[in-house]
Amino acid sequence: MDTSLLKLKQLVSSRYGKGFELRPLMDLSKLGSSAESIVSGNDLFIPIVVENQFLGTAVIPHGWELSEEKQKNVAQLVRMVLEPKLYNEFLERRESNLQCLQGLSFPETNLSLFAEDEKDESEEVILSETSSSTTALIHLIGKNSQIIRKVALQIHEFSNRWAFVPFGDVQNELNSVMDICNLGGMTLFLENIENLPADKQELIAEYLKSPRSLEEPLILTSSIIALEELSKFISSQDLLQDMIQVHLEVERAPLSSTTLREVIELFFTKDEVQDLH
Repeated sequence: MDTSLLKLKQLVSSRYGKGFELRPLMDLSKLGSSAESIVSGNDLFIPIVVENQFLGTAVIPHGWELSEEKQKNVAQLVRMVLEPKLYNEFLERRESNLQCLQGLSFPETNLSLFAEDEKDESEEVILSETSSSTTALIHLIGKNSQIIRKVALQIHEFSNRWAFVPFGDVQNELNSVMDICNLGGMTLFLENIENLPADKQELIAEYLKSPRSLEEPLILTSSIIALEELSKFISSQDLLQDMIQVHLEVERAPLSSTTLREVIELFFTKDEVQDLH
């Protein structure tokens, strides 16, 4: 634990007699899309959200014992420390990723995909407002896992979801379709889908059987294994068929932000989608 987190933990302990935990992604079904602190069970949950970016959850064990005023005060203290710290770390990761891409000598037009776009408001496309229907799955294929992750993040931004969550962070908490639905309108990223256990494959396939709303998770799966080879690793035939029907080869996709946005929108608006590559 770094110095700032250690001091915060000491402050919470000395002022309120409580412990402190920072969980990158936990109990999201309890939090929903709210940025307000809530008591669930015995604990006080404090989501850290900056510029609509979900950065993590602070948890005060047995926080229910605190008065309402003290709950507000401890939440304010936690946010004062964590918001700038976690947001700076988020920006540093973005900058590091961009520099890495620049080192790969991509054309400048491609790099704009992962930089902060300077978009005219009239050109902004918010899929949740313009789409008459939505897909619940997009499968990303490519040889470079780093590029796949960047495209996944861009799709997440296009779809206006409230949080981008690696599936592995919540995998142990998901045992039914309802568990997935209760996560709300976030993006779940299943990187290297070929490594997903068979029972979780079946769970995802079951989730995808019915049309999903924008208030339920979007599933982004990915693999560096060619589509025709995935049958060796995916035991759920339903899931495999869904991935075949809706997939994007990232190296062959248009990488300018505007064009890629238009391509991705097709996934959300067509009743019968096909692969785009």
